[in-house]
Amino acid sequence: MAKQQKQGLEDLKIQYRCERCWSNTEINLYPKSDFLLKDEKGFVILCLSCRTAAPKEVEKVVFEDLFLEYASPKELIQHYHAKSEKEALSQWCLEHKVEEVKWTIQNSEEDKIEKELVNEETEVPFGFQINEGKLQVNQKKADIVKRIYEKYLDGNTMEQISRSLECAPPMSTVLVRRILKDPVYAGYVFKGNDLLKGDHKAIIDIESFNSVQKKIVRNIRNPKYVYHPLVLGA
Repeated sequence: MAKQQKQGLEDLKIQYRCERCWSNTEINLYPKSDFLLKDEKGFVILCLSCRTAAPKEVEKVVFEDLFLEYASPKELIQHYHAKSEKEALSQWCLEHKVEEVKWTIQNSEEDKIEKELVNEETEVPFGFQINEGKLQVNQKKADIVKRIYEKYLDGNTMEQISRSLECAPPMSTVLVRRILKDPVYAGYVFKGNDLLKGDHKAIIDIESFNSVQKKIVRNIRNPKYVYHPLVLGA
């Protein structure tokens, strides 16, 4: 019996991923009732890190449409093009007709690793550096960015890419995903809600960036939502 359970968990790791961050490391099935204010039947697949960060006794919409959708505050902020997590949460509440969310998104363990890879204070994207107040390509890191795009278009998963890169500290799957989705690498920047051509040099050509966005949407983890790829130059 124990052997069958162990094999079942191994099969789970092969077939499924954490519903929040895509990881297939230390994943397990947890009853939804562990997290929700009202009893709910069913289970959710989470890795240990996301299980630790999960909220307790919250409404179903908060758990499914906030916690499971955004693996870090940055993802939420970028989605709403907000200046802060508070502003992004306010927009999320309006969109989902929720009065208030008392729970705040916690970074996953992978996000904590990124502190040496992303400048948290100035928000300098990986692959760039600041020179005289402007973004400038860091060629050594830019080469890593190019490899990430090439590997993804060649059919590698984000997790496979993160494991294959030789970085110190190791690059997380979260950062790989962010690099693949950020238009800054194709020479564009967000200013408020507008996506504009930046005055910095692009690392990735627009055609490759657009191809990656379309592939990400095809591989989206949550089929109940309809996602549209960010296509540049359309």
